[in-house]
Amino acid sequence: MGSGQQPWLGAFWYEGNSSYEYLKKFEIHPPTLDKIVNHARGISRSDLLRNFDKIYRDPVIREINPGLSRRLIGMMFDAIGRQSLINVIHAYAQVPQDSGTGWPDLTLVKKNVCKFCEVKTTDNLRDTQICTILRFKPAMPHVAFEVIQLIKAK
Repeated sequence: MGSGQQPWLGAFWYEGNSSYEYLKKFEIHPPTLDKIVNHARGISRSDLLRNFDKIYRDPVIREINPGLSRRLIGMMFDAIGRQSLINVIHAYAQVPQDSGTGWPDLTLVKKNVCKFCEVKTTDNLRDTQICTILRFKPAMPHVAFEVIQLIKAK
């Protein structure tokens, strides 16, 4: 899951049937935030996955977020937990226009453990990546954020 809007986040409250309606939801204002958080508090895993399926069916969303799957969304929900995901919604609402641009390159989930990794070759972390880590790490204290520096093999 790379840059762009986050369909897994939208799956908490998705109620529309088009990518335009979905993307509009990311303009989070206080009354909308309360609605989103209330949905997130009570949503079942199966409803979350059903909402994700509706969102991800749209070709625009698939193009923006290639490689996402229902399985990954379910595993993230299980590994991160409802309260941490609600914390992420609050963190995202602080600066919604910036939250997709610095999202880590890799989302790894195995055995109910989640890790976000930023992969670097010769470049350094961008400001948006640093801001994303600083904003979302407190929302998910049990989730590792790592930077992987690749080096050329000799």
